[in-house]
Formats: sequence, structure tokens, C-alpha cells
Amino acid sequence: MLHTIESSGCPPPDYVPPVAGNGDILMMLDETGAQCRELPAPCGSRIGPKPRIWMPGRRMDGPLYPLFPFGFLESAVEVSGRTLQRGARRFWRQTLDVRRGMVLTEERFPSCTVKTVSFVLLDRNLAVIARRVRGADAVVTVRHDWGRDDDPSRHPRRIHAEYRGLGGDCAGVRADYILDGIREYRGVLALFSPGCEASVEVHGPAAALRIPVRDGRLACAALMLQDDLDEGWMERAEALPARACSVGAQGLMEHQGYLWEEARARASIQLPETAARVADVWETCRTMLVGAATRWSVPPGWSASQWEMRLFHDELFPQRALFSVNLPERARRIADFRRATLDVARARTGGRGARYAWESIEDGREGLPLCHTVFYEIWHMASIAAVAWQDWRHTGSIDRLREVCYPVIRDCAELFRHWALVEDGSGRVSTVPCVDLDESRLPVRGALGTLAGSLASMRWALAASRILGVDGPLQTEWARLEELLSRSLPVSEGRFVPSPGATHEALAAVQPVFPFEVVHPSDPVAAASVLSYFDRCRTKFNWGPTSDANSSWTWNTAWMVIALARMGDGERAREAIGKATLSAHAFGGVNECIGDDGVGGSVWFNTTAGAFVQAVSEMLLGSWDESIRLFPAIPREWGDASFRLLAAGPALVEAELSGGRLRRASILRENGRPSRQDVLIPRDLARGEPRVSGGRLAAASGEQGLLRLTLESGAETRLEWPL
Repeated sequence: MLHTIESSGCPPPDYVPPVAGNGDILMMLDETGAQCRELPAPCGSRIGPKPRIWMPGRRMDGPLYPLFPFGFLESAVEVSGRTLQRGARRFWRQTLDVRRGMVLTEERFPSCTVKTVSFVLLDRNLAVIARRVRGADAVVTVRHDWGRDDDPSRHPRRIHAEYRGLGGDCAGVRADYILDGIREYRGVLALFSPGCEASVEVHGPAAALRIPVRDGRLACAALMLQDDLDEGWMERAEALPARACSVGAQGLMEHQGYLWEEARARASIQLPETAARVADVWETCRTMLVGAATRWSVPPGWSASQWEMRLFHDELFPQRALFSVNLPERARRIADFRRATLDVARARTGGRGARYAWESIEDGREGLPLCHTVFYEIWHMASIAAVAWQDWRHTGSIDRLREVCYPVIRDCAELFRHWALVEDGSGRVSTVPCVDLDESRLPVRGALGTLAGSLASMRWALAASRILGVDGPLQTEWARLEELLSRSLPVSEGRFVPSPGATHEALAAVQPVFPFEVVHPSDPVAAASVLSYFDRCRTKFNWGPTSDANSSWTWNTAWMVIALARMGDGERAREAIGKATLSAHAFGGVNECIGDDGVGGSVWFNTTAGAFVQAVSEMLLGSWDESIRLFPAIPREWGDASFRLLAAGPALVEAELSGGRLRRASILRENGRPSRQDVLIPRDLARGEPRVSGGRLAAASGEQGLLRLTLESGAETRLEWPL
């Protein structure tokens, strides 16, 4: 999948620079495929983030725990002693290649053409810039600058680096550095040229390689970053440059292509030409999530200018997306992070439940200044419980449930029990004054999202404790509160309302269906609530958080699509997901929001990427309850479609729709154990009963427009329908 922009010289006014990353190194590039100190106007003022290198988790001490800057990699090309200038370009093209995790840039000048390949190696902390000049001999310079804005001649504050020769057969330079932050970080930065002759220059906080190349030859520079967060880091720092130089630029590119092809082969979707933009954005969003999944979680953005990459409850969207695209090893990190910081969350309540930070840093501390969010918002504890519950559902590991997931779910439920709920003596429950997902109204009682999240947390804690056979006394109390909460969600005129007496509409109306799943999507009140939000919260481009909002938020539009998909409403889901693509820029990356002027805000927004991937995936495959649903919300115009996605269980599911009819499906159980499973298919997609191999069709029945197939299956079951 290639996303390409081109122009006669300068990028178009709506240009958004591409990104590259592996979760440990995240970079925003510029129009040349390298990085510059400042983006040229008007791009710089509109985009916000600068082209920089960031290493998530490496933080300074002090207010808000900002990330340490790791500078930028700029590059220049000299021909006949003159540096090529942007303004002299006659043609420019830039491509995001999501198949190989690379950015490809072509610049044509009067005297030559420069082609650049840029990427961050997916399995090593190595950023690579390879440039080929055709039409002239040239000198390619690649320079790393630590990037202190107020004094370019000095290193950024609290960074101490000493340069020395790299040694061995690699042309390059090494800097041993110390970061004086929330802890002392020790690391090695190396700038070197794999397979090329180069001279080295060091001036203050900057080091440069000058690589002379003949016409048509490849010049390559690589930046390695290794630090003491990893065991064996020093050995890796010593070995990696030599290894990279032994394989050369071509070998590094081939390895990167192999790694990304392997990741992409885990899952796929195919949509008809009428939905090509949806499929394109889905592909780029998947690429965003793979590159942004840190060793802890997935931050909302790709830059320190986006909340300093602190970690939010938003992670539930990337987690579900990463599971759906069959990358469980990345998805599991999120529940692992919440388990690792559970003691910090418990300490905030004196051990009576877990109150996680709103904007957590990697050790669990709060990174947000004191405000209403810190004091009054607690509904997000249910989002964190949802992360743990979905980890269990998508891994099926009793050991993980016991050691990782259940402790998080248990203490989130206890937080609501001890601190959020008030019983009024009439058999109903309300909340203490709190700020809900609907932040347009400050503290309210009986907040819908907080009540639905409390109910979900009680149910998940009750279910998990029964599976494990633990916490008998708490089970009794959770069951009692579950019953009270189930009849306490605020309802008016046959639909959920944000709080008792509210007349406006808010996204909280969707929460009981997703992510808290406390009412069935077919429930009349739930369905009326989702449709009311659909009708009342439209804005010019997408849907706003409330009916009186004047902004469009792409992640909540995709959130609504998930609820519509679970309702089986393919036509409304198609309309909404199509509008969500309006916030995507030319490379297919998604923004947090889009203004009435059509300009997107907070570019490369991972929360939206996760919500978008999950929304499209749930239109094709549903597994939110104990059944597997094939094409549960397929719109009429998507009559030719196929997918390979991971369902809860876990089970890897493939299916193909041709001419509006289901042709084949397979279900591969990851644990290989025989099971009994219901598969639900819209009646108009399936013509008769399928031929089953690898299992037995125990029963078939029809209900509410669905064909229900009960399968007794082994490790892999295949279904085929006659043509």
C-alpha cells in the first residue's frame, strides 16, 4: 500500500510530514525525508510538532515530567561545491510505503535527482537515511544535532554527552551520554555510515558525516540509540554498528521490508473500490499503531508536543485494534503496564481500590497539573478495567488472568465501590459529584458513563473471580451492586441521558454498548441512544462529543461506528466511517479532530488510529460476546470483501464475501483445543448451510435476520458455501 503526494516543487499547503518509528524511537520527518530544525511556513505553524527524534519513557524530573529531546537528523546534498536548495526543486514526490515501513522521497533539481529512503528499523533502535543522487557526483551530509532551541551551541539541559571515534571498520562517531531525569539514564548514540566511506565532523552538540558518492551510488547514514532500560544494552551498542555495516544499506532495507511484511501478513482486509479510502486509512492506521506501541503502552500522539507522550485510558482503542490485527505481543503490553503500576494506583486510595493517573508517566505517576480531571474524573478506571478484561478474552490465558488482568479489574471495581457510588435507599445507585466523559458539564451526580463503567467493572470482577475461585465475600457485594447498577442508568424518553435531567446529547450515550458492554446492542434503550447521538451530534465533518459542540472529533466518530456495527447497522456505519476518513491527510494518517475550516488538529493521533482500525474490523468481524459474527454490519455496497482478523477466544478468522454472498470462512483456534461455538451470519449473506471440515455442524437455526450455526470444532474449522 503506497500513499503518495507530489507537486511541482514545494509540498501542498495541507501537507502533513510523515512519521517513522518502532515504539522505542519515534520520529517525525520533513519533506526531504530527513529532519530540519523548523518546518517551513505555512507547515510549521499549522502542524505543531517539529521534526524531532523522541524516545518514550526517558523523562526529566520536575513539573509534568517532560521527555528528553533526542535532537534531529538533517541532511544536505552538495553538487559541484553548492548545496541543493529547496527552492530550486522542479518536482517533488513523497511516499509512505506501509508495506515496508519506509518513507520514500524524490526531489528533482536542474542538475540531478535525489531519492531518499528513510525508516526506523522495526526490531532494532536504528534510524536510517539512505540517499541516491543521479545525474552528478555529490557529497551527502547527514548531521545529528541535539537540538537545543535557545542555544544551538550547547546540549539541552540535563544532557551530558562525550564524543569519540566509533572504532572498528565503520566510519562514524559515538557519544556516551547521561540524562539527568526522573532517574539517571545512561546510553550510547552512534552516527555511522553502513558500507560507505565517510569523514566525521563534531562541533559542540552536533556530529556530521560527509559521504562522497559517485553518480547513482547510494549514500547511507544510520543513527543508533541504546540505553540502560534494556539488559545487555552495552553489548548491543558495541555490536549493532558493526552488524549494520556488514549488511550495508541494501541489507538494512531488505530486513526492514521483511519485518513489516511479516507484521502485515498477520491480518488483512479487502474492500471494494467504493471503499478504497477506508481500506487505505485502515492500513496506515495499523502502521501507526505498530510503530507507536512502546514497551509500556500506546501514547495518544507521536510527539512530545502531544501531551509529552504521557499514557491515557485512550489506550483501550489501540489495544483492541492491535488484537484485531493479530499482534497480541504488542497488545499485551498495555495490560502489563497497568499491572506494573497498580501499586502506585492503590497508594492513591490507601489500598481501597486503584485510582490510576489521568495522564500517567511510565512509572504510574500523574503527569497532569491539578485540575478538575485529576480531582473529579474517575470513569476512566472502567476503561482500564476494560483493557484488562479484553486482554483475558483475547489471550485466553488463565495465568495472565490470575497474575495480570484480575488484580487490575478487582481494584478498579473496588475504586468504584468505595469512592464513586451512593445508594439512595430506594434500590437505586447514583454517583458522587464527578466529571464524566461529557466534560461540558462539571460535576454532576448520576453520571451515565461513570455508572456504566462501575457496572461493567463489577461484572468483569465478578466473572473473573468466579473463574479463578477467589474473593468469595467480594463476589457477594459485587453481585449486589451489579443488580442495583443495572437499573440505575439514567434514562429519559426511552434513551440514556448524560445525567438525570440533562436535555443535551453526549457521547456517553454510546458507552453502555461500547466499551462497557453492559447492555445488549439490540436493547431498545441502547439502540435509541446510539441513534440519538448519531442524529443530534453531527457537525460539519464528523460527530462532536455533545449536541452543543462546535467541533468534530474523529475518534468518537469511529467509537460510534463500533456501536453501530454491534447493532448490525451497516449503512449508518458506512456513512460514519466514510466521514471519519475526511480527517485523514494524504498519507492516510488520522488526526484527533477536524475544524470547520477542514484543517485537522493533533496529527498522527494514535487514539483515532486505534478506534478507526477497530471500527472497520468490527464491521467485518464481531466477537464482543460468546459468539463469532461474520460480516455483522456489511453495507450493501461492500458486496465483495474479505478479511483475516483475530477474534476473542482467541481465534484467527478468515472469511470471503463475493457478490453479496458468503463463500468461505475458517476459524483457527490459537489454543488448539476443541470447542463449541456459535457463528452468526446475516441471513441475506448465507445461502443454505455450509459444508464443514475440521469440525461438525451441531445445529443451525434462524433468528432476527441471522443464521446461527453451532459448531463443534477442533483446532481449525472450515466452512464453504456452494456457488
